[in-house]
Formats: sequence, C-alpha cells, structure tokens
Amino acid sequence: MLSKLLKYEFRATGRIMLPVYALLLVTAGGTSVTGSLMGRYPESTVLSIFRTLFMTLFAFTTFGVLLLTLVLMVYRFYKNLMTDEGYLMFTLPVSRSQLIWSKLIVSMAWGILSAVLAALMWTMVLSVAGGENLFAGIFRGLRSLMESLSGNATGCIVGLVVLLLAAELASYLRFYAAISLGHSFSNHKLLLSVVFFIAFSLAMQAAGLTFFSYQLTIGETVIESGGSAASLLDGTRFLVIDSIETLVACGVFYTLTWYNLQKRLNLQ
Repeated sequence: MLSKLLKYEFRATGRIMLPVYALLLVTAGGTSVTGSLMGRYPESTVLSIFRTLFMTLFAFTTFGVLLLTLVLMVYRFYKNLMTDEGYLMFTLPVSRSQLIWSKLIVSMAWGILSAVLAALMWTMVLSVAGGENLFAGIFRGLRSLMESLSGNATGCIVGLVVLLLAAELASYLRFYAAISLGHSFSNHKLLLSVVFFIAFSLAMQAAGLTFFSYQLTIGETVIESGGSAASLLDGTRFLVIDSIETLVACGVFYTLTWYNLQKRLNLQ
C-alpha cells in the first residue's frame, strides 16, 4: 500500500514541481544564451536588457524552487492529514507509519532533486558568465580534497552524505512533529504548531551548542594531558557526531509525529 501512496503523492506534487523545474531550465538557458551573446556583442543594448531580465528571473526562480519545495511538502502533510481530507486518509487500510513515510520519501526526493537541479543550473550559468568550465574546476577541487584527506576520504564523503540526508529528514520531521502536536489541541491549532516549531528549533540549536561545547572540553583535556591535537581535527569524527545528533533528532520528531497521529489527533 505504501507504493500506492507514493504514486499518488508523486503525481499530486509533480503537477506543481515539474512546471516550476521547466521554468528554471528556461530562465537558466535564457541567461546562458544571452550571456554568451553578450560576449560576442558587448555593446548591444537589447542583449543587455534581455540578459538582465533573464538573470533576474533566474535568481528569483531558483529561490522560488527551493522555497516552494519546502512549503509544498509541508502543506501536503498539513492538508492531507490535518484538514477534512484527514477523515478520508485515516480510513485507508494503511498504518500511521506508512502515511508518514509516504510524505517523507516524496519530500526527500523532491528536495534533493530541487537542490541538485539548482546547483547544476547555477554552475552552468556561472561557467558561461566567467568564460570557463566550472564543472572541471569543481572536479579538480574534489580531486585535491580527496588527495589531502588520503585514507579518510571515503569516510568523510559517506559521513557528509549521511549528515546532509539526515539534516533534510530532520527538517521535514520537525515541521511534521510541530503540526501534529499543535493539532492535538482543540483550539488555536496553527498558532500552537508555529509555537512548537520554534520551540523545537531552539531545542535543536541548544543541543548543537551543548555537543560543540562538550567537544571543546574533550579537546582541552586531550591537549592538557599531552595528547595529539591532530586527532581533534579529524573531519570524519565531527561528521559522525553531527550525524548521530541529527539522527537522534529525527527519531524524536518521528516518534512525536507518529504518537500524535495515532493517539492524540483532533480533526474537529
């Protein structure tokens, strides 16, 4: 049944996301073409106007794609499960976990696609504007980074990927937990959802600062005891700690979301 939920969710969100991606491609292409032509005809006023227009549209479209992805995914969770549609969704022969994961998987997929597409389009536009291949420069930089990391390269890359995915997962689950908790009350549901989201955000920042302070304390202890400071600068170590912290937050937010949907949801 999860596959059917995913199919339905991708179809519903794709109606909005795909046209926006097409607009991003058009504005990126227009910016690149007009930038290339400006290199050949630098004194053309018409080209200058069109280039400025396309660059402005491209910048706004890029920001809009990233913002729309987040807003749409959160709104889908709210609309499908917290409004009148919730009466229908909760009568389906699916568990609360399947409902949550269907939203999470689709949100993660669109979020990754939006970020990758935006990065590729900006790299292409800047390559044309700068007259050099930024893709080649990025690959050279990554190769140099791999060489400098030597044996830790694989661990750092895996740790970074895990951390980025966990951070995206935590961002959506934080919204889900706040919305589901806010809608467990009878009144002021949206206001309470906002309050809980702010509280969760502050709690995560406090936890991050606490872990960072703890790491500094450990570092001072190691140095004072005559240990090597090189081990403290190991990037893999910090990535693992940050990933664990973020995954713990994911678990807490997921549990809150599931519990409120299962036990305390109030659709009245």
